[in-house]
Amino acid sequence: MSADEARARAHALLANGRTAEPVPVAGPTFTEFEVVYRTRRRSDWRPGTWRKYEGYTRTQLLPAFRRQQLAAITRPDVARWFHRYSEKSPGGANRALSILKNMFHCAKDWGLLPDTHVNPCRGIRLNRRPPRGRLLNQAALSALGVALERHRLRHPDAVEAIRLMLLTGCRPGEIAALTWEAVKADRLVLAQTKTGPRTILIGPAARQLLSQRRRRQPLRDSPYVFPSPRNPSRFRSVSEAAWYAIRSDAGLPNDVRLHDMRHNYASYAVMGGETLLITGSLLGHRSAQTTARYAHLNDQHLLDAAGQVAQTISKWLDPARKASRIT
Repeated sequence: MSADEARARAHALLANGRTAEPVPVAGPTFTEFEVVYRTRRRSDWRPGTWRKYEGYTRTQLLPAFRRQQLAAITRPDVARWFHRYSEKSPGGANRALSILKNMFHCAKDWGLLPDTHVNPCRGIRLNRRPPRGRLLNQAALSALGVALERHRLRHPDAVEAIRLMLLTGCRPGEIAALTWEAVKADRLVLAQTKTGPRTILIGPAARQLLSQRRRRQPLRDSPYVFPSPRNPSRFRSVSEAAWYAIRSDAGLPNDVRLHDMRHNYASYAVMGGETLLITGSLLGHRSAQTTARYAHLNDQHLLDAAGQVAQTISKWLDPARKASRIT
């Protein structure tokens, strides 16, 4: 209907004291668009991305919006759903909202929504993510080193994989799927990671570990640095049982995860004087905010820093020093 017709209908309904019935919105329903979206996007996704998308869509997005026309979904609709989901899983709500936001973005780009359409996810703030992970101090790292040595014969692959995580800052999945083709003289050239292709520079300790492993494992046996013993054409991840045994032997808390090896790499880089920019480059982060979440600092390092700052300020506050500068 035209604008004049709409105004006339609204005035007539108000005069009669009735509430206007919603005008049908053209375009696909959310369920119909979801089929189009996953069909067009699936070829761009890695298997892990596809599994996450399928899980969040099936359990959260479709139950919430399946019957609505895509163009009729409003910001209050999204906000109500996001708030309810956030009460159960703040992190899951953040990830599902990112998927939904991209769905609306693509729908507009593909001409399924008008150019004037405003993404209903816009303006909804993500839940704040508290820093996760444990920083292992020097004593804990020493205990872990002793435990790794004790388990070298029982869990040789797990021991060397954990050492590589600590020495390179790589994610557990990146080390598990590492191929010999990606191992160069002084770097790892990964074709696919969580943030896309990236190059990881490695120091002497990591190079020595890989060199020794290559000598023990002929290249023809498997393309993977950590192949599956049952099927060398597949890679082998660090088993939870092996990690739990090593962690327990080292006396580490039960909430220390394999991914915390990456956190420790970042933290010791920052405590060693590296900037967030350099540390983020080593870890393959796209933003310094992500790196900052990883850069845990231990109490002794903060105490030393506080002492140095206070000592500097104290010198300038010293009346005797001030008098000598004036004279």
